[in-house]
Amino acid sequence: MDRGRRNEEMRKSIQIVILVCYSLYSLGLIVVSIIEKWELWAIPIIVIGTVTSWSIYISGQFVFRFRVFVYAGFISLAVFYYGSHVEQFNNAALIFVLAMMLFSLTEEKPVLRIFFMAYAMLLGYHLIMILTNIEQRGQFNVGTIILDCMAVTIADRVASYICEMFAVSKSMADELEEEMAEMKEKSEDFMANISHELRTPINVVTGLSGLLLNSEKEEKKKADLSAIQGAGRRLFSRIEDILDYTEIDTGSLVLSEDEYRISSVVNDISTEFRLQKEGAPEIIIDMDANIPARMVGDSARIKRIIRHLMVNAVKFTDGNGCVNLHVFARKKEYGVNLCIEVTDTGIGMTDEERKRVIEGLYQIDSGRSRRVEGIGLGLSIVYGFTKKMGGFARIESELKNGTKVTVSVPQKVIDEKPSVVVDHPEKLEIACYLRNDKYKSPAVREYYTTMIMHILKGLSVPIHRVVEFDELKRLCAKSQITHIIIAEEEYLENTEYYENVKSEISVIATVSPGFRIPENSNVTYIRKPIFSHSIVNAVNRKMAVWEFDPETSGKKLVFKNVNTLIVDDEEMNLIVAKGILAGYGMDADLAHSGMEAVTLCEKKKYDIVFMDHMMPDVDGVEAMKLIRQNAGSDDRTAIIAFTANAVSGVREMFMKEGFDEFLAKPIELSELERVLKKLLPSTMWEYVTVKEEVDEASALSGYNGTDMPMNFGMLNQQNGVRICRGSNEFYAEMLFEFDREADGIISELQGLYDARDWDNYRIKLEGLKLSSRIIGANDLSRKAGEIERAAEEKWEAFVVANHDDLKRQIDAVRSDIMRLYGGSAS
Repeated sequence: MDRGRRNEEMRKSIQIVILVCYSLYSLGLIVVSIIEKWELWAIPIIVIGTVTSWSIYISGQFVFRFRVFVYAGFISLAVFYYGSHVEQFNNAALIFVLAMMLFSLTEEKPVLRIFFMAYAMLLGYHLIMILTNIEQRGQFNVGTIILDCMAVTIADRVASYICEMFAVSKSMADELEEEMAEMKEKSEDFMANISHELRTPINVVTGLSGLLLNSEKEEKKKADLSAIQGAGRRLFSRIEDILDYTEIDTGSLVLSEDEYRISSVVNDISTEFRLQKEGAPEIIIDMDANIPARMVGDSARIKRIIRHLMVNAVKFTDGNGCVNLHVFARKKEYGVNLCIEVTDTGIGMTDEERKRVIEGLYQIDSGRSRRVEGIGLGLSIVYGFTKKMGGFARIESELKNGTKVTVSVPQKVIDEKPSVVVDHPEKLEIACYLRNDKYKSPAVREYYTTMIMHILKGLSVPIHRVVEFDELKRLCAKSQITHIIIAEEEYLENTEYYENVKSEISVIATVSPGFRIPENSNVTYIRKPIFSHSIVNAVNRKMAVWEFDPETSGKKLVFKNVNTLIVDDEEMNLIVAKGILAGYGMDADLAHSGMEAVTLCEKKKYDIVFMDHMMPDVDGVEAMKLIRQNAGSDDRTAIIAFTANAVSGVREMFMKEGFDEFLAKPIELSELERVLKKLLPSTMWEYVTVKEEVDEASALSGYNGTDMPMNFGMLNQQNGVRICRGSNEFYAEMLFEFDREADGIISELQGLYDARDWDNYRIKLEGLKLSSRIIGANDLSRKAGEIERAAEEKWEAFVVANHDDLKRQIDAVRSDIMRLYGGSAS
């Protein structure tokens, strides 16, 4: 609320208090007049004064000061009438004092003179009445009159002082508010600069690492580049959290109002959570098929809400548990309430932790968690976004029994059609085969069953849920099954059946991110985590949800004959952007300043211009306006604000200035593709088939990835290859490295053991635990972990009892490596 409106509301409140007190006093005065049989002609005057005062207030006529003088005049007249009666003269002084105190709230000192003069006139009236012998001197107490006069005089002084103090306080408050507004403006400028300065180098780190990652063939270097890219993205996420929290805390958060599809938002979340660490919980996404296809709201903030809730849930849930995301909508007269529920089977919270966790900068005790990355702002940001959207958030949790967070935000609806629609449902009959016994947690089975039932209910398609393979075969033989939906484990157990099933049945397999798709397979694959839209698009054989997953779909988005210009004063940003666009078949021209961009646009017609904002001399906004001015009204060049300044409300600012779209650095490929497909005609882009690259045969001595022995005492090479991202060559390098380091590891462990240096002994075991797990030596990894925990707790007896066994297991792993290569790997 601005200052003027706030002052007006305060004045209205003061007037209501004055008029209510005046009305009650008038009512009492009328009653007393009738009972005491005073002059009845005065009653209509009292009524007229009260009605007139209320009429002035209700009509809103005249300025505040005039109204206050009118109120004071009628009240003084009523009190004078009351005090004109000898027996009530002394009481009138008290009423004048109360009136002065009440009217001091108006800050109008002159109005106090009305009451002071009215009391003086009342004194003069009674003096005249005494001199004319109408009233008797003995009816008055001189001492009481003196005290009354002193009281009225003091009240006049005190009320005047209060008026002055109110005026000074108001002036100071106005000055403070102006200073705060100035500080807020400076803060917003500072945040914009910080956003730009931090996002720009992060854009280079994540962008260049991504470009190098796409072209790198050596698996070890790819792993290093992935780590660099992951660290950059994690830092970028932390910066976003700090900026979001600051905007919420300072009240400068601005929401966008754009049309969006919730299926795209959920698909982005699904894509983000595909590449999870080993040992992460099962992710289950249950999106109601009947959510309206298109809604209006801040889709970016909604995505951030879901991401924060999911990250928190995954963080505090172990690999045997699950995280369930349920997205649905409740119809309302204004549109829908979009409901987001995230439930996990993790460590849970106590009531005290639940109350504190939403206050910000607080995390559940890291000693009870698996991964406590982050800075503890997630739920505070969720609550801030939700409140700004006019919704609510609720946390339900029980210690050791998981947590459920529910968020509901109102959204306008543009298209009420369901967001997920299956083609020709009357022709479909689906069999869903998922083994119940493969999940350790009953919650995983329950949530998958619930998701399938929601899909069944939402799509009105016959779906048969089976839990045994023989039952599936009988069903396919007897019924008109058109589609079979299975998971990776079910596919691997009976691959031949699914690849050779009768032609009228389509098989859809949900697979993990690391699953390597067989060549010439007849099965349709979709990456986990899945949701209703991905399943339905697989059934419909559409590209809507596959477009961000070229490996699964075998398709890649490319742009044809698009003249592109990238404008940025940072050389590395130009290199990154050019490299990313080259991945889509786009060759871009580069401009290092706003004026250079204007000159290039005069010489050449561009379809797309990516314009940085903060540049010296001519900034992005000025350059965009000059390009528009020089090109004329018929120009169709799409200019995108491409900037690291991504604070709240900046998109709206750029769109208002005249940009066609906005992209924040670092670049999110899904957002880039969305923007380009929105701005470019469909004739300029398409999805083309790409051939899967075949790994080069391993050239390592004595090693052949296809002929590797499958049975060892300590090594599970299948698991090791999977952890090494499916690369046999990378796995072999890890085995070599382990074998080379083994003697040194044993020697160091023995030295620390002899010295009883359990702290460093534990640290050494932590490295051994990780390296052995990477090569598939699970028993060794487990043993190292157990001794590590014992060393941490100074349980010396356990360490002593297992130390020699640990060394024997290391030697056993080395023996398996030697068997694999027919001799020492080193």
